[in-house]
Amino acid sequence: VRSVTEARLETALKWFRLLGMKDRETYFQVLKPLLALTWGEPGDGGLASLDLLPGSPDPDASPSGCIYFNAVSSTVRKVSLELEQIVKEGGLDYGMTRVFLSATLLVHVISVDFPASEAGPAQARVREIAVRLRDRGYPPYRLGQTTMEPVGGKLATRLKSHLDPHGVLSPGHYCA
Repeated sequence: VRSVTEARLETALKWFRLLGMKDRETYFQVLKPLLALTWGEPGDGGLASLDLLPGSPDPDASPSGCIYFNAVSSTVRKVSLELEQIVKEGGLDYGMTRVFLSATLLVHVISVDFPASEAGPAQARVREIAVRLRDRGYPPYRLGQTTMEPVGGKLATRLKSHLDPHGVLSPGHYCA
């Protein structure tokens, strides 16, 4: 497997032009903004996949939304399908991508689509699914505010009060 660097892409685009491979050149020109994200270049290439209102680039005005969360399992097919069944039982419109991190570790990236008017209930349902996944032994690979539960305990409360005395950082997420 070779990584696509900016230099490699530019070389390929040059050869496509020289060889008259217009379709191939156009294809990679379209992908270039998304590939640039992997090189650390900020951009709005990902916005193209959103359901935006015609003429409005503002994702906050979209008639729909999407929540991403994840869970980790082993690479055993039966285990991965059990994890997916838990997500399916959540009753939401979802898509799932499986990412192999190693020969034994599999991350499931779950995207939930919902109408903008259902944002609150969708977020609550995603939190319920995430808790159920954790309870069944499928921890998140990365935490996100949508799927975080408040952390309890005196130490967490004391740290939060010193680091955020006015309670403005993620209220309700770090301390119960």
